[in-house]
Amino acid sequence: MRIFHWTLAAIVLANYWLTEPGEDVHTWLGYTAAAGVLGRIFWGFLGTKHARFADFPVSRARIRSHLRELAARRLPADSGHNPFGAVMIYLMFLLVAVLACTGWLHEEVDALYGNELLQQVHAYAAHTLWIGALIHVAAVFIVQYVGRIELVRPMITGRRRLRPQGSVRPNPNP
Repeated sequence: MRIFHWTLAAIVLANYWLTEPGEDVHTWLGYTAAAGVLGRIFWGFLGTKHARFADFPVSRARIRSHLRELAARRLPADSGHNPFGAVMIYLMFLLVAVLACTGWLHEEVDALYGNELLQQVHAYAAHTLWIGALIHVAAVFIVQYVGRIELVRPMITGRRRLRPQGSVRPNPNP
């Protein structure tokens, strides 16, 4: 999952900042991102515990629970994606799908080449994806600090250092 995460991040950076729309490399990076998202969706049903969509459902109860844990500054050491992270994941998947579809339609369907609406939808989806990525990065650092949990290290190394027993204050409101 980390390989997918960092590959998608690199593709988003490259396609937003380094390549020109219509260039072959831009197109193939977009197709690679779309294929990666399809693979990640597959993995979300059959993969490991924290990779499964069932492990991070979005509900009012989960949101309230997560906000209480953040307010108490004590997220569970073995927690996976929080409900806000889940929403961001689904949004990113949707935006990559929109980008892949609009890019493919624009480049491969002759009747749609140069279609202004298609280009605008593609551009707005790209901008929204970039803004979402920035929000995601900021949220990771904020939640890591407020929730007193490692989030960056595990996404690089695959391992989270667990806090020693007794280092977390007990919750006064269980």
